[in-house]
Amino acid sequence: MLKQQLYFQPTTPKDRRRERGIPIPSLPYGQRGHELNNSLTPIKSIAGSLESTVAREPLPGDWRDDMRRGLSVIMSRSDSLSRFIGAYARLAKLPRPRPQLQPLSVADCVGRAVSFETRLPVRVDSGPGLTIQGDPDQLEQVLINLLRNVVRGR
Repeated sequence: MLKQQLYFQPTTPKDRRRERGIPIPSLPYGQRGHELNNSLTPIKSIAGSLESTVAREPLPGDWRDDMRRGLSVIMSRSDSLSRFIGAYARLAKLPRPRPQLQPLSVADCVGRAVSFETRLPVRVDSGPGLTIQGDPDQLEQVLINLLRNVVRGR
């Protein structure tokens, strides 16, 4: 049962995944969107400025210089965006990690996942001990993500 207050620090599971050779995206999901917008915003802004420049009558005397500079910036930002998308596509094509199956205590995995959540207190009601065959790192990451989503939704 969750109460109010949490702050997430997923460093330990990420470090364990890295140690085991499991690929980790270099940028969090929200950061990827931020990086895309960093390139798209100036492209849109400059394109709008160039459009309004060529719509003026008469054209300003330096319109050709403005066009060259604006198109140069658009080209530079689109090249950067293309490199970013290419790197992300290569990352997305990496093979999925193979689960490292082993007997694991569900209660232990839940306890470790809950220990990372500091924004809200989390109460775990104990139940019967349950041991399953699974990958502890992957199960912990699923539980951490679930907790994170619950907290974000509050």
